[in-house]
Amino acid sequence: MARPSKLTAALLDTLEPIAQDAWSVREACAAIGVTEGTWRRWETSANGDELHVRFRELAERTRAASGLKVDELAWGVLRRVMEDESARDADRIAAAATALRLRNAQRVELTGRDGQPLEAAADHAATARARLKAGLDRLAPDELRELHSLTVKMESGDAAA
Repeated sequence: MARPSKLTAALLDTLEPIAQDAWSVREACAAIGVTEGTWRRWETSANGDELHVRFRELAERTRAASGLKVDELAWGVLRRVMEDESARDADRIAAAATALRLRNAQRVELTGRDGQPLEAAADHAATARARLKAGLDRLAPDELRELHSLTVKMESGDAAA
């Protein structure tokens, strides 16, 4: 006889506020009393019952909120370094180059066993592009000019280390 699943309506009710509060998956798992392996199994399950469908929606919201939190922290650090006139040019250029790489993130295709494509729960590339655009949209015109100036300087080799 199989043991009963921990996936219940009560567990999902507990997860609901967590999904919106930018917790990491690890933190969310600890809060609802499941392992990360169980989380992934439920997240990738093809089971179409109401509990699994609702869990997958909450899991996607949890990952998105956590990703936005990380993006905001990263952009904040990059912005501080680029704006810090006392920072070494090399550090400011590295921050600018990182910002440009994030801005131009490419889609990555992962393959599973025998080179077969992995089935994804959702297409995260569009979400990632939207988050990156939102981060750049928060830059003021003078910040964008400074980023451009640092990039030109880096590419021309005029940067002091």
